[in-house]
Amino acid sequence: MRIVEKELALKDGRTKAKIGIFTYNDSRDIVDLVNLYKSWRKCSELCLELGGSKLVLPESLYIGAFCHFKEVGWLVSCTGNVKRSFDCVDYKTTKDGYNTRIRVKASSVKKDLTILEPNDTWDEFYFCDFSRLDGTFDVYLIPNEVLYNYKVTSVQTVQDQQRQGRRPRVGLNSLCKANNISPLHTFDFNTITQG
Repeated sequence: MRIVEKELALKDGRTKAKIGIFTYNDSRDIVDLVNLYKSWRKCSELCLELGGSKLVLPESLYIGAFCHFKEVGWLVSCTGNVKRSFDCVDYKTTKDGYNTRIRVKASSVKKDLTILEPNDTWDEFYFCDFSRLDGTFDVYLIPNEVLYNYKVTSVQTVQDQQRQGRRPRVGLNSLCKANNISPLHTFDFNTITQG
């Protein structure tokens, strides 16, 4: 990953940002991501053998892989009054004059539980499902209206709890299944050509 500075136009203001770029054809980035995936799997298996639980999926793995495959940047820092609750940004293109703020969540288990913060902001929300544990992961784009209106209790939605300053907990695999959301992409660490 290399860090670059970019001028961004975001919905909450213009900013100078430091962006982490995973170059798609950079063999070092590819090797690093593949090695991180394999190390995480090996450590998780050892933890299970020793009677513990599997390690949590490292943020640098799922956000790095997402940025690499989707060719977007990982937001490292930015100036101004920009809310920093998103993870990535499409620094190459704009929609309606703005660079897209991207929130990425991931899980390595089918019965996941993701916590959202009351003041989270994003333009697009993605979920990366690593639960097959076979070197592949699915990427889902969850429409904002589906996520905000998803019932987390019998009477409250995600948006209801966020408006109350609470931290709603959402099973993103369940949400995708309940709303017939199919993966946009399936990416495979096993087929990456390493330099």
